[in-house]
Order: sequence, then structure tokens, then C-alpha cells
Amino acid sequence: MEVWTDGRPENQPYPGQARAETIAVSCPATPDGAHMSEEDAIRVGLYSSDGEKVSIPVIEDVQFYQDAGTWTIRIRDAMSATDTQDPIEVKVEDIEPVREQE
Repeated sequence: MEVWTDGRPENQPYPGQARAETIAVSCPATPDGAHMSEEDAIRVGLYSSDGEKVSIPVIEDVQFYQDAGTWTIRIRDAMSATDTQDPIEVKVEDIEPVREQE
């Protein structure tokens, strides 16, 4: 999601007084050769054992590697005491989603 404001400071005074002028919601596409969307890969990564180590996740980067059939999600913890904390890299296997049978 992207938000454009009216130009007033977003965080001054507290609470911020800026107004949103435009909001754009983008739907992540499924990359060529991938079975799952970026959104699904992130969801799987957050529920993995490595992803659950993060109390408040901030998604830093998502990459799909078609030749390996995997996704790499870089997650940082918003509650980290320092900004120098290395992000956690979670690998997600790109598998075809299970379809409901009628």
C-alpha cells in the first residue's frame, strides 16, 4: 500500500495531523513460473518456525528464485533493541496450493 499525504508533517505534532490525499493498494502478482503469490509466500514464511521467532515482523524483502523453486523472505523484528539487528531469512518452498474439491 502506498499513501500520499497533503504535505503536512506526518508525525509532528503527535499524533500526526496529515491527511491522506491518495491511497493505492497493489495486489501482488504471481511471478512467472511460481505456483504461489508473494502474499502466500509471506504468509507461509511468517507461520514457519523461523518466522514465529519475530514478535512484530517487518518484511524487508521478498524474492522468488524460479530455478530453485523457492522464495526468500527477509524479516526484521520491529521490537529489536537496535537497528543493526540482521534480518532473518526464511526460505519457503514454492508449492502448488491445494484446491478445494467440490
